[in-house]
Amino acid sequence: WGEWVSCKSDLNLAYRYEERFWKQKARIQWLREGDHNSKFFHAQVKQRRVTNSLDSILKPDGSLCLNVQDTLFELLFHQIFKSSNPLDQFCNLQNFFMPMLSKEGLLIEKETETALFDMSQDKSPGADGFTALFFQNAWPVIKYHVCLAVYNFFSCGKMPKGLNHTVITLIPQKKNPTKVADYRPISLCSVVYKIFAKVIANRLKPVLSSCISVAQSTFVLGRQILDNVIISNECIHYLNSERKGKNFYMALKLDMAKAYDRVEWSFIARICRQMGFCDVFVSWILACVCSTSYSFNVNGA
Repeated sequence: WGEWVSCKSDLNLAYRYEERFWKQKARIQWLREGDHNSKFFHAQVKQRRVTNSLDSILKPDGSLCLNVQDTLFELLFHQIFKSSNPLDQFCNLQNFFMPMLSKEGLLIEKETETALFDMSQDKSPGADGFTALFFQNAWPVIKYHVCLAVYNFFSCGKMPKGLNHTVITLIPQKKNPTKVADYRPISLCSVVYKIFAKVIANRLKPVLSSCISVAQSTFVLGRQILDNVIISNECIHYLNSERKGKNFYMALKLDMAKAYDRVEWSFIARICRQMGFCDVFVSWILACVCSTSYSFNVNGA
């Protein structure tokens, strides 16, 4: 009887492991606790694979491309990630007034732990296949090695080779997508790299409001994007009512696709130095930005 109970317990444990495996692949965030439901998770995984499948794509000239993997990078990222080789005089910021900041103090262990446990547990893993859930559950065992890696990065400012390798997955934005623009690329990074980036981001948070203009009302704690709606409405009202004299006004709406990806690395470095960040802090940021390598996840391969 004791052996039967032990086998039954091992079987239930295996069922729970299988259920968790398919739950992670199904990417169901709203389901937290409940009965065994691996069939439901299987169905979600199959549906996700069908939705994200990419068999053909239209080129800008209108021709149909069936060999997606060979041409995907050229169609989607060749122009975005290519440098325009700017001249130094276009990046001269000496005459601009910038707020002076400094957040390059020594890293403490608490920052690493805070960055890790602030992450969502079941977000899609990077190329190594490990999610934040693994790191959080195994933290007592791997804490020393992870903290050592973080300390080495912030000490020398160099990214270990391959740690910043990113898997790009294309998510359809509408039914029956046919063009590259119909897909939204997401980047799947390793958890250790996310810790590096999150520690830097956490250090920047308290000073973002000082280095970002008040005209930008998003991505800064305490500011609301709805403020832009009010400002825009006031500007349009002024343009419609101010028609006296010989002066005329106009409004421009600018929408630059992939605006961040088009920013030159040299410009980022110059802006940071102009704000007063030391070379060490700038090297941290550039190590995260410049060390990235990419691979594409197309139809699961």
